[in-house]
Amino acid sequence: MENRLLSIPNEEVIPGTSKLCNYHIIGDDAFPLQKDLMKPLPYKSDDRAKRIYNYRLSRARRVVENAFVDNEDFNHQVILGAWRTDQQLTGLQPTRNRNSACSAKSQRDALKEYFSSALGAVPWQNEMK
Repeated sequence: MENRLLSIPNEEVIPGTSKLCNYHIIGDDAFPLQKDLMKPLPYKSDDRAKRIYNYRLSRARRVVENAFVDNEDFNHQVILGAWRTDQQLTGLQPTRNRNSACSAKSQRDALKEYFSSALGAVPWQNEMK
C-alpha cells in the first residue's frame, strides 16, 4: 500500500461535507491506523458516535471477510479460495509501526461524524446494542 501498487482510487469528498477521505482497507487492531487502512476505535465507549463508527466498520469487515471465505464441495472438503495464492497478498509483511498519523486520525474522525449524521446514517445502525 505504501508504494501504491494496489490501484486504490484517489481520495474523494465525503458526501455533504468538504472533507476529503481516502478509499481504504478495513482492518482490526492487529494493524496500524493509516489513511488507507481504517480500524475500530481502540476502546469501548458510551459515546454513541464512537459506537456507531465501530459498528459500521465491523459490519463492513464482515462483508469483506465473507467474500474471501473458502468453500466446501458436496463431500464437505474445503476448496481453497483463489485469494490464497494471489501474489500481491502472499508477500505482505507485518509492520511494526503503531503510531498513527494525525491525517489518519482526522480521517477516522470525519468518518465517525459522517456515519452519525443524518446524511451518512443507515436505519439499522440505530438498532445496535
